[in-house]
Amino acid sequence: MKKLMLAYTWMALLTLGGLLGYTGYLVREEAREEALEAERLAFRVRDTVAAIMSSADREKAVSAVRSFFDSLLREEDRVLALLITDEHGPLLVRARSTSFLEGSPEQGTAALVRTHFLQGVHDLRIQEAGIGLSVLTWEVRPEAVASILRRSFLWLAAYAVVHTLVTLLFALIGRHRPARPASNREEVRRAPPDEGGRESLGRTEGKERKPAEGRETERKEGHRDEAGEPAAPVTEVAEEFILARIQHDLDEAAREAEDLTLVLGTISPSAGATLDEEAVERLFGPERTPVKLDEQTFLWVLPATSIQEGLSLVKQAYPRLKEASGADYPMYFGLSSRNGRLLGAEVLLKETRSALKRAVRSRHTPIFGFYADPQRYWKHIAKAQGPSSSLEKEAGGAK
Repeated sequence: MKKLMLAYTWMALLTLGGLLGYTGYLVREEAREEALEAERLAFRVRDTVAAIMSSADREKAVSAVRSFFDSLLREEDRVLALLITDEHGPLLVRARSTSFLEGSPEQGTAALVRTHFLQGVHDLRIQEAGIGLSVLTWEVRPEAVASILRRSFLWLAAYAVVHTLVTLLFALIGRHRPARPASNREEVRRAPPDEGGRESLGRTEGKERKPAEGRETERKEGHRDEAGEPAAPVTEVAEEFILARIQHDLDEAAREAEDLTLVLGTISPSAGATLDEEAVERLFGPERTPVKLDEQTFLWVLPATSIQEGLSLVKQAYPRLKEASGADYPMYFGLSSRNGRLLGAEVLLKETRSALKRAVRSRHTPIFGFYADPQRYWKHIAKAQGPSSSLEKEAGGAK
């Protein structure tokens, strides 16, 4: 939608520029034609005056020229003033207004002057009669320019109407599009895209990843903020976001015939427990950035890692976290793995949460693993008797 609006904006700007440019082109062409017409008119006047002044009787010739000038001013609106001079000064002057004259013909001084930038003076010489002729005309008539501008106004009005209708159409389309649910305060940290350009929660393809800042999602039910008030539950969008990326890593693991382990960790509610977020983020190394589900819960995806290897990693990292937090058992961990099964992200996350609940309830260990028997799983699949059964086994406590 944004690309379409951007393309339309550029098209609208180009269309507007084309209309204005075409208007300028028409005005320029009309001005050139008008200037040529004014020049031809001045030459016709010169030829007529030359023919009249060729008469032997000069007084009758001047009277005939005067009558010709008066008729020309009545019939030709382009002509504004005319002046004939000889060696003694002004011989004959005719003008629509005295503003077009400079000097005084009675005193023997007179000249034609322009009062508008669209006017022009044509000075011509009639050698046979020994006189000079000056013709003041409109080089470009204002009504000709006004006619072009009126047509351009109609084009611009039509453009404005079409542009307004299209803009309203885009506004209506944008208004009726379903809005994306916005996320709130909690963070969902995304790992950078892998070499194939896809985002993953845990797969690194041998490259070190730095913790990436992301958006925040809502907190889970049961957690409370600093003021002791119940926090909002995890939003459906955040849940879908997490499941989609876990499913992506599960699909990758299935294609590579590898195992994959999911780890959930939550902070102890004891008053003496403090969370060192930097220690949590680096718990399994900088290449395995956790997803922060809420203020108390983190999730890791460990590709190419079995449940035993995952438990071993948690046990090795646990003392570092305990030392950084300065409290006994500051976090509980629940783990589950693919273990040769073809299962969805929802099932694996449910198993991991079940293991985390067992760890929280356990009095012996803060780390608990969910073990699934792949043979029994495939046996159940073959008999079409529903989901696989599982065998849970408690992991050794952190020491």
